[in-house]
Amino acid sequence: MAKKLTGEEITREDALQLLKKYNQDESLIKHALAVEAVMRHFAGVFGED
Repeated sequence: MAKKLTGEEITREDALQLLKKYNQDESLIKHALAVEAVMRHFAGVFGED
């Protein structure tokens, strides 16, 4: 069963630590960071944060 979201946010640094904790493959970490960059770009294009 899925957890309910509490509305609490984690920092980017905390998220990066979790990413590296559970993904030791450098290519997966690079992929995740590339996806982050694309999502940030399109959020800006569409006026979101």
